[in-house]
Amino acid sequence: GHLNAYTSREQTVYFAKVFEKDVPRAMDILADILLGSKLDPRAVNRERDVILREMREVNKSNEELVLDHLHGTAFQNSGLGRTILGPEKNICTLSRADLREYIDTHYLAPQMVIAGAGAVDHGRLCELAEYYFGGLRVELDEAQRESDAVCLDEGKFVGSDVRIHFKSDN
Repeated sequence: GHLNAYTSREQTVYFAKVFEKDVPRAMDILADILLGSKLDPRAVNRERDVILREMREVNKSNEELVLDHLHGTAFQNSGLGRTILGPEKNICTLSRADLREYIDTHYLAPQMVIAGAGAVDHGRLCELAEYYFGGLRVELDEAQRESDAVCLDEGKFVGSDVRIHFKSDN
């Protein structure tokens, strides 16, 4: 099979492409990744380096930067106005505890979707989802709702005008 993940402005996706017989194993692996990650500090540091390299590549691409500025202008003061990777300072200082807090406050049942396509038995997928993810909390406690880690903004479009001049190779 094939496991992968990606992040966009609006979602984080973990997915598996497997044969029908491997769906239970894929669900087990995805559940372990989502709910049982050890977040080893050495692995966090390795990933930090990967993210910083990716950020350097993104910052070389005017097409990417234009979209970041567009979203930053259109959705000021909301999550949709921020870049996917975030500020370099945050990446450099992100800790295991920060990641654990994010997982604990964002990986809740109402914020997750489990979907299957192709040769997947719907009833069996529902059983597996209940088995692996049925224990997820459905809401945050009071302290978590007040935490800086939680961003429940509406992402309201405000529009605006910004002019940025990129250095050109021409």
